[in-house]
Amino acid sequence: MAQDVCPPRTEPALSFTQGLILGQISVVLLLAAFIKFFIFGEAPSPDVTAALRASERRSNTLAHKKSLLSLRESKERQLPQQPALNKKKSSILRSNPPTLTIGSILNKTYYKVESHQPESLDWFNVLVAQTIAQFRSDAQHDDAILTSLTKALNGTSRPDFLDEIRVSELSLGEDFPIFSNCRIIPVDEDGLDFEPGKAFQTNTSTREGARLQARMDVDLSDMITLALETKLLVNFPKRLSAVLPVALAVSVVRFSGTLSISFIPSNPSENTPTKMAFTFLDDYRLDFSIRSLLGSRSRLQDVPKIAQLVESPFVWLADKIGAGPDELKLVFSFLLSYPLAGLLKRVPDARPEYKNLFSISISIFYLVGLFDLWDGLRTLLISAAGTYAIARFLRGSPYMPWVGFVFLMGHMSINHIARQNANSPSSVDITGAQMVLVMKLSAFCWNVADGVLPMSDLSDFQKDRRLTELPSLLDYIGYVFFFPSLLIGPAFDFVEYRRWLDTTMFEVPRTIDPSKKPPTRRKRKIPRSATPAILKLLAGLVWTVSFLKLSAYFYPEVLLEDEFVTYGFLRRLFVLHMVGFTARCKYYGVWTMTEGACILSGLGYNGVDPTTGKVSWNRLQNISPWGVEFAQNTRGYLESWNINTNKWLRNYIYLRVTPRGKKPGFRASLATFTTSAFWHGFYPGYYLSFVLASFIQTVAKNLRRNFRPFFLDPKTSKPLPTKPYYDIASWLTTQLTFSFAAAPFLILSFSGSLTAWSRVYFYAVVGTAACMAFFASPAKKSVKKALEARNAKAGVVVADKRDKDGKSIRKVPSNESLGSMSREPVMGISPDLEMEYDDIKAEILEELEARASRSRAASLVAQRMQAQKKAA
Repeated sequence: MAQDVCPPRTEPALSFTQGLILGQISVVLLLAAFIKFFIFGEAPSPDVTAALRASERRSNTLAHKKSLLSLRESKERQLPQQPALNKKKSSILRSNPPTLTIGSILNKTYYKVESHQPESLDWFNVLVAQTIAQFRSDAQHDDAILTSLTKALNGTSRPDFLDEIRVSELSLGEDFPIFSNCRIIPVDEDGLDFEPGKAFQTNTSTREGARLQARMDVDLSDMITLALETKLLVNFPKRLSAVLPVALAVSVVRFSGTLSISFIPSNPSENTPTKMAFTFLDDYRLDFSIRSLLGSRSRLQDVPKIAQLVESPFVWLADKIGAGPDELKLVFSFLLSYPLAGLLKRVPDARPEYKNLFSISISIFYLVGLFDLWDGLRTLLISAAGTYAIARFLRGSPYMPWVGFVFLMGHMSINHIARQNANSPSSVDITGAQMVLVMKLSAFCWNVADGVLPMSDLSDFQKDRRLTELPSLLDYIGYVFFFPSLLIGPAFDFVEYRRWLDTTMFEVPRTIDPSKKPPTRRKRKIPRSATPAILKLLAGLVWTVSFLKLSAYFYPEVLLEDEFVTYGFLRRLFVLHMVGFTARCKYYGVWTMTEGACILSGLGYNGVDPTTGKVSWNRLQNISPWGVEFAQNTRGYLESWNINTNKWLRNYIYLRVTPRGKKPGFRASLATFTTSAFWHGFYPGYYLSFVLASFIQTVAKNLRRNFRPFFLDPKTSKPLPTKPYYDIASWLTTQLTFSFAAAPFLILSFSGSLTAWSRVYFYAVVGTAACMAFFASPAKKSVKKALEARNAKAGVVVADKRDKDGKSIRKVPSNESLGSMSREPVMGISPDLEMEYDDIKAEILEELEARASRSRAASLVAQRMQAQKKAA
């Protein structure tokens, strides 16, 4: 009775919450698969479909045959031999009739299975065609077929939500089936071919199971159509609340297969009569054409082509305004994000899981519904899943963040190379979204790593962003697929997303006057953000329209055209600057619009001014157009561009490379520069721009440090009347220099970049080299002496400090409004190559000294051991 004991009840492996999350993710994936394969996917060709189905049917046939054989063997083993039933035999028929075998039948009919050629059935085709033609003719004058079909479809138990089904179209076709290649083959009792290599015994009796079967090929290419119409009746909350027209038309356009005809002999022991069986083998091919209608009087042809319907308006508009369809779809997605962000904001604060699901659904729609980026969706899922697995299973390892970083950068680099090989810069692919995801997920790894470290080892920034436990999968996927910033950013840390999700971000400190708290709507914690969001939207549209208008005249290729050489030098400078400005307008527009959508959702919230009560919405600001266009120095120019990338490079690359307790040096700068370059891609133009920008930053720092004090009051550091001239000169120099340096970033190719530079006589390269030569010459000391004499004449005492090597460091008060001019790289570009060179020398000397020290220590140990041996 042991088998009757109930087994112990096992506890479920997953909690209810985990099961709910996995269930929701499964629904989203199923929905994505449905959209892909039934809505936006391209229908496979009939030949491919037929081949796949034939292969599947053959495998099913073999499996069926094996099951029948195994069933037959089991029956033979289990059933005991029973004596045949004693039946009365005929007294008229002679006794001992000859044994009925397949061999005797084939011999008497002169048919050799192995060598007989397949026969033509032309005569049979004529008879069948005549019969079908007569049937079609009778159907034209009689509604019996239509009446029978209508009666069969409606039946007697039609559901109340379905109106009467009406046959709207019936076509019996015009062509006829063609039968050919008729042959006779032996089969077993189940109608299956004998196994290959097994000899067929011609004397096998039909009463023992084997029999003959006629097989002929059938082919029909025609259009046999049946179209139905009905209505879906919505009877809630009252009867016929809504009526939805539905129509479906199915046409058989081709059928081909193998028809088998055989006699199934009688079995006296089981009292079964002789039968004739008509069947089609499993290798048939049946092609359909389907037309459908749902909710409209106009029929929708070719349902799988909806992706083309989505594409067509963008193609039409692109032809009108001269932009690319993908660029227009990108702008459309940004505009659509505003009403969707408004809906996201209105999801109840107490249901964060709804916010996650809503955001994930919209992101999937953007990727596969708007851009058809199924491969892109897979790419993002690979990056997200791989990072989460690394963070979970290597959480306690100090190498975990670097493993995640290498995985993300390597994965993105593969796509960068693929995009470069495709050579379609104007099209939207997944690399833009993946660049944003690399920032978010590499920061996520560091936040998780900080969560296992003691608080004493962390900076204030690390303490604020640390994650003491891994987030749930739903929160994590919601963070990855936050739709307002999915495609081009801005990037942000998971802690910020979680605080937005649970609304702790919007808690106002108790020290703030309650009257200064920002207004909310309907007891929501998220403050009103429509006004700043709309202002960002309008500004983004202005920049976008400016780009669309200017790009018709100032595009990167204009620098390589023959007509550009015919311009004067000043006009070439103007065109070069306008090409860069036009390209920047595109980024101003899209980054400003995505920031506005984030503000509308509430994620851009950055606290309240305790004095004025004014809310700050600049948490995710990624660009400052005025800061770029009116920058008077290179650092101000770069710090206003791609702000969140600068923060990522500083907090998660530059400061992380440096060992704890040490100041960042050359290695940190080199790692930041390399990361920034690889993060952008592998076009040669990127590296030309980065390398030149490093020298430009160094020159700009020296110019500002040595010449700007002449335009400031030595005592008060206030601007002199001549200061505006310096500002104009520095602004013009900065803008023209970066217009030159950024040209390869737009042209991308190495030869094209050098061609564009040569047409403006390499003015920025020549100017930068001349300035570096100037500051490397004795002329730099002359400038410093003139500055010291000027300060001494004004009675300014200059502090004289010494560095660790005893060198003098003079700090001029009027000079150090340069507090922001630290050695931290901006966009990975070092601001002081001279200091980097000094660090290289210092690190090399330290390494040599350390090695020499280790060598001396090893030598002393060896001498002591040798002395001890001698003493012994």
